[in-house]
Amino acid sequence: MEFKIETIFEAKVMFEFNVAVGGWTYLVIYGKHINGGFCCVPNWKWGCEMSNPDEVAYNRDKLIECGASEEVANEIAKAIQCMSERE
Repeated sequence: MEFKIETIFEAKVMFEFNVAVGGWTYLVIYGKHINGGFCCVPNWKWGCEMSNPDEVAYNRDKLIECGASEEVANEIAKAIQCMSERE
């Protein structure tokens, strides 16, 4: 079996940061791609689609879907919003 790259899209990392929640550290990578936003938390093996940084409730729910607890997901989503306001 061989792979075939079908389409190439532009993607952009908007910011990467560490956030501490409940004594644990989370490396957060947030960016934009053709379908909207994305978030990766590689040290916890989480990755998901996201909305705009100010859509905290939606982004929290997406982080919960990929394995984050409600509290951690909420704090990461709020940190993403905060980082976007710094730009």
